[in-house]
Amino acid sequence: MKKHNRLSLLLAALVAVAFFFPSSTWAYYVLTPEFGTNGVVLDDSGLGDDLLTSVVTQDDGKIVAAGYVNNGAVTNIAVARYNPDGTPDSSFNSTGKFTASSGTGNSRAVDIALQEDGKIVIAGTAEESVTELVVLRLTSDGFFDATFGDNGRTSLPVGNGSVADCTLQLDPAGNILVGGSGENGSSTYGFLAKFTTEGSLAAGFGQNGIALADNLQVSALTSLEVQNDNSILAVVAAEITAENRPALLRLEADGTIDPSFGTSGIQEIALTNSTAVVTDSLTDTTGDIFLTGYIEGDTSSAAFVAKIDNSGQLDPGFATDGIYASALTADSRLNGIVVVDENTIAATGYVTGSEGKDVLLVTIRTVSASPGETEQLSVVFSLVSGDDTGQAIAAPGDGSIIAAGSASNGTDSDFVLAQFVQQTALATIGGADGTTSGITTSGYRITTLPVINITRVSAMSGGIIEDAQSLPACESSCEQECSDQPEQIDTCLSTCLSGCQEKPTVTLRGIVYGTSNPPEYETAPEESPTPTEDTQSSEQSSLFPQDAANISYFVKRGQTENGSGTGQYTADIAEVTPDTTYFVRAYAVLSDDTVIYGNTLLFTSQDACFIATAAYGTIADKHVFVLREFRDKVLLSSKPGRYLVGTYYRISPVIANLVAENHAIRILVRALLLPVIAFAAFVLYTSLAVKIVLLATTVLTPAIFYAVIKRKEVS
Repeated sequence: MKKHNRLSLLLAALVAVAFFFPSSTWAYYVLTPEFGTNGVVLDDSGLGDDLLTSVVTQDDGKIVAAGYVNNGAVTNIAVARYNPDGTPDSSFNSTGKFTASSGTGNSRAVDIALQEDGKIVIAGTAEESVTELVVLRLTSDGFFDATFGDNGRTSLPVGNGSVADCTLQLDPAGNILVGGSGENGSSTYGFLAKFTTEGSLAAGFGQNGIALADNLQVSALTSLEVQNDNSILAVVAAEITAENRPALLRLEADGTIDPSFGTSGIQEIALTNSTAVVTDSLTDTTGDIFLTGYIEGDTSSAAFVAKIDNSGQLDPGFATDGIYASALTADSRLNGIVVVDENTIAATGYVTGSEGKDVLLVTIRTVSASPGETEQLSVVFSLVSGDDTGQAIAAPGDGSIIAAGSASNGTDSDFVLAQFVQQTALATIGGADGTTSGITTSGYRITTLPVINITRVSAMSGGIIEDAQSLPACESSCEQECSDQPEQIDTCLSTCLSGCQEKPTVTLRGIVYGTSNPPEYETAPEESPTPTEDTQSSEQSSLFPQDAANISYFVKRGQTENGSGTGQYTADIAEVTPDTTYFVRAYAVLSDDTVIYGNTLLFTSQDACFIATAAYGTIADKHVFVLREFRDKVLLSSKPGRYLVGTYYRISPVIANLVAENHAIRILVRALLLPVIAFAAFVLYTSLAVKIVLLATTVLTPAIFYAVIKRKEVS
């Protein structure tokens, strides 16, 4: 009986940990060196914080981005056009940039669309007595289009409050659909307005051109998709069972709700049990619908991409039951999504780590070589030393990706554009000599060993350093080369031997890895990145963290030191962040302080709770989320916990497969997990005082009960 109890406890302990399996890499994106400066364009356009909120590309490869600039007093609408190489397009508004003030206060562009004739439509907000919706149209050369609205612009209040956000789509006839969200005191509402190509409200749409503003069930509208039959599919936040949930709303071309769709025109999207926020959507070339945004947790948010059909049902063949959720333990969000090609979609956003915000790029292959499997890569790019975020994304059609947003210059934020280009689908990047098996330089050939033993937090690689040509070999080669020139042998040998010099020795070797390509060796590296706790609280222990939000586990780079000299060596990559792509290469420091590198490899650590996900059906489930937090913030902070991690790696996949294939076992495992989840939640989310009181009660109650029983026996 005792043996059985110990076995049950061990199983429960193992189930409590959420660990992840390695994945193969099918393709990846890197910054394009020819674009801007090393792939990045920084544009300081105003006197304060500037931001790009939307971006599109023209057929000629030029990039049109919209947002707002700060003139020192208020923000103004801004539209900029850049050449394919990232330089400002001087043919656009003479300077490459259009700015305009609308209203008496702050104004900003939120979304942008291109008409077939090259004209540019912008939707945004402008402050008057309330914040109004504003729509502008520019000519293709960047000036107000006088044929639209009132000399190029139109504005209107929507509902009884202020417009908070908006999104823009053009229908096949060129009419302009603008949806969004409004605020009226403590309540919010969604709306959808339709404008003609001349800028007036479409009289036959909704009520005088506006729909939904009086629908109390729809609290926000975040994205629009115009269907082939001119009907409109809107992603909304709807009050379902007294809670705001992501949902699809279908409207007819005239703005009336389609009652045959879902329940009274609304179909809930069952993304997760936790609160999910949809920020963008797209319909690909096959008619599939993809959503992106973030799932809110107690201490952080997790970026997601989901695939649904026209009825709002998740596609079980995509990712995990229709949803890919980022496993980054740092806060992550996605703000925009785009079709890259017929097999690939991409989304951008940002990750908030201990060093600030960095651009997040997620690429997903929608057509997989293995049925039922979805391949995805999450890569974090640090564009500047301060904060940088991705707010919008576009794909020119040549396989590259453009992300737009903001980047800190140390004083305020500037426009930022980044271009990413797809590399080979191999897990190896060729060196400067065009090879993938090593690089010859400074008299040595240095090769990076394949990355193996990949887990969610570690991996193994190494290198081989060989003498490319020794001094005696060089001298012998010169003698052989000059033997064919007996009359000029002295001159030949003198010239040839001048190149045969003693080369510097290898004083240090190892591997360097990071989220940016290529990773560079640092002479004075920072301390090894580990999950850190807020040291301001002396009462906090590693087992009972007082504030889980104080722990950060996001690793950008690292390096190892593995001896000196030539030969083969292995290197442990001790700590990486789950669900993140890292670039790896061997390095050697020579006696003359030169640093040489081998070929670059990459690997992705991927996150997928084996047993917990199998039991609950998705990694996005709130129960799984609690277990993941417990794993990352408690178990990984101690040596015994990390040992348990390794044990789980070896045994969990088989158990998870068994759980996933049997509904009855899934129910049983859920029941077994409940006390474990309760304990994890207790450790993570209760204060130190509550922990002490509960533990004291747990210990003292049996003692008091025992004392009472003994007293009764004596009496």
